Amino acid sequence: MNYLQEILSFEKLQEINLVSPGQARLWYVLMYINNLTGWKTWFTVASSTLEFRSGLSRSGVIKARNELKQLGYIDFQTNGRKATSYRMISLTQDSAQPSVQGSTQDGVQSSTHTSTQDGVQGSAQVGTPLYKQNKTQTKLNKTKENTPLTPQRGESRPRLAKSVPGDVAEIVAYLNEVTGSHYKPSTPKTQQLIKARMRDGFTVADFKTVIDKKNQDEWFVTGGYMRPETLFGTKFEGYLNERPKNLSQQPVQRIYGMNM
Repeated sequence: MNYLQEILSFEKLQEINLVSPGQARLWYVLMYINNLTGWKTWFTVASSTLEFRSGLSRSGVIKARNELKQLGYIDFQTNGRKATSYRMISLTQDSAQPSVQGSTQDGVQSSTHTSTQDGVQGSAQVGTPLYKQNKTQTKLNKTKENTPLTPQRGESRPRLAKSVPGDVAEIVAYLNEVTGSHYKPSTPKTQQLIKARMRDGFTVADFKTVIDKKNQDEWFVTGGYMRPETLFGTKFEGYLNERPKNLSQQPVQRIYGMNM
């Protein structure tokens, strides 16, 4: 196993599977001990050791390991009065591992069902495609953007990039505030326009600037053009770089000292 890759995969899956703090602590302790053994397929650990390293009670360890097993993160085999044997299931694999039912690995036999020390029977999920991982990653890729944002008003440094849906909501909310409208950020066409401009490199601050500028254009306002499909379309860059109309004559006034 690759220690770092397993940890990164665990953290990603943890957001979706809602792993509890106790489950997470036990998983990290088992990974650490497995690393010390040289990544043996099966390794034994005394419950007292897990209790000490994880800070969990005996019943907490038993509960957490049962839940981790149900999630397909680990497998374990009780050995009567002897220390329990554990097997870490790789979270980075894309295909299922062959079943080891009835076979012996490192002196420990795996079975389809095992009885835990508290009498609870758990399913031994030996195969580990963890299909949720690919499904989750696809969902995250669709809902997140890594586009860096330039400084906004009053900021000296760029902000960290946020997910695009959050930016869409902020932009539409600002448009509604300025115009008194009630446009919905969930409208597919509105999201499509905003995301397209953000892929071109424009930021939330740029959208707000365009809204402010065009809201000062009487012809644009009275014509009913203060709407997403008009503001955020292909003319967006031109709107962004327009000179405000009330400043159009200022350079002449400064140079010649006269009113035009």
